[in-house]
Amino acid sequence: MYSEPTKIPTLKNVRKIQCNEGTMAIKQSGELFVWGPISKDKSLIIPTKVQSLSDKIVDCSIGKFSYAAIDEKQMVWVWGDNKQAQLGLSDYTARQTPYPLLSLNDK
Repeated sequence: MYSEPTKIPTLKNVRKIQCNEGTMAIKQSGELFVWGPISKDKSLIIPTKVQSLSDKIVDCSIGKFSYAAIDEKQMVWVWGDNKQAQLGLSDYTARQTPYPLLSLNDK
């Protein structure tokens, strides 16, 4: 257990942070970063930009190995573990990269 905060020098201008098994952060620029355990078998040891999200991210949420983000166009993106259909995609298939949650987005 850590008793003192540790500065992450590579991650500045953060406007929102979410923690669960892993961590997500949105920078002022709208870029989204993740780190920590991202699946049962994989961890990212440094904050890593989610490259596949091209629009600015305005909000995010993190579950146990599952992630959600909303971009500036109000598109909802989900990815990660899906063993209990927690991504809302009508299946149990895990997604390694963000996938649009079309049931919540305007069609």
